Amino acid sequence: MNDVEIQKNIQESIPPCFLMSKLPRPDWFCLDNHHPCRRCWSNINHTQLCPNCVKKLDCILIPSPYQKGNPYYPSHCLEPAFPKFAPTINTFIGLLSGWTCKKNHTYKACAIRRASQLTKAKIGEWNHYYKTFFSKEFLTDPQSFFLSAYPWSRPFITEVCCQLSKAQFLSFCSKETI
Repeated sequence: MNDVEIQKNIQESIPPCFLMSKLPRPDWFCLDNHHPCRRCWSNINHTQLCPNCVKKLDCILIPSPYQKGNPYYPSHCLEPAFPKFAPTINTFIGLLSGWTCKKNHTYKACAIRRASQLTKAKIGEWNHYYKTFFSKEFLTDPQSFFLSAYPWSRPFITEVCCQLSKAQFLSFCSKETI
């Protein structure tokens, strides 16, 4: 498969809300006028950047080619160490009710750990996480979540459940691809 077909397959298979909306190029880490602060430099492979570094980074980020509607950008020109999955996944699973977990024979802590692992995973690992957890029927039912926890919970959960119900396996299966 060529890069365009792979990106199209990603757009059709992974829920858009699970993907980062912008991604950096590799040269962000070596640009003279975009030095990360000491704290962020020591945590270079983590998603937690301070607000100043995020502001610096935002000026050179490109729209993620993995989200539908964004322009094509070659995958090999993206920073491989930067996470491709959004922290939205953690928020989504964090709103999962304990009763639903018990009913579906899983622990909430295990679900949270699985979500956290996915946010740090490569795109090619989607099939593994989808097969083992995110394809479960109860994750596409908004009633399985705390809909009244926050004012934004109901529309957020409804949208994520809708997108997750359309998710599917990627047709390429190499974990090292992206």
